[in-house]
Amino acid sequence: MHALLRPYRDALNIQFEMRACEVNVSDQTVVFNNDLTVPYDILISSLPLPQSETLIEFPAAPKNSFLPCIAVGLMMAESNANKYNAFKNVSKDISWMGSSKFFNPALEETWVIQFSPKGSQRLAAEPDQKLIELSLRCLESVTNDKIKVKDSSVFRWKYAQCGRSTQDQMFTKIAHNIFAIGDWHISSRVESAFLSGKTLAEFLSNKRP
Repeated sequence: MHALLRPYRDALNIQFEMRACEVNVSDQTVVFNNDLTVPYDILISSLPLPQSETLIEFPAAPKNSFLPCIAVGLMMAESNANKYNAFKNVSKDISWMGSSKFFNPALEETWVIQFSPKGSQRLAAEPDQKLIELSLRCLESVTNDKIKVKDSSVFRWKYAQCGRSTQDQMFTKIAHNIFAIGDWHISSRVESAFLSGKTLAEFLSNKRP
């Protein structure tokens, strides 16, 4: 997202890597972690629902389920000779694995190992090294090859796996000028977050003269 917005940073006065700590609905301001206070005309939150509720302090929205999600990235020391570039239903803990060579063979090969919902929940508190070792063992098992890794990263999302909202709407109107968007309105698919934001943009465009 940052890469898409950086070319417009100066023209639109976009600030990156700032954390909103408080929203004052009465005087329409947002306080950030560097003590900067910014007024707003319209406030759109794309945070996961539990974080939006805490920050903006609006009445709890319809009940929704949120579960942790884990993924591991492995950068290969040398390209894998295996003819397959993806595997699914790998184990009870890992849903799928995918190689970067599928979409860009010119780059150094990396593999993304996506943990299953139950695996993510069960292993959420485990240290990074254990998750990396588990991912590497599973990758070696399905490729039937000894793999050398030169770098690795673990990605954790606390609210990534969400159930659908019980409201039949694409976004939430918190106040006349405060809105919440996100995939939790529709489904747990990444595309649903885009559709939620797109619908709100169309709604706001139609409201303006």
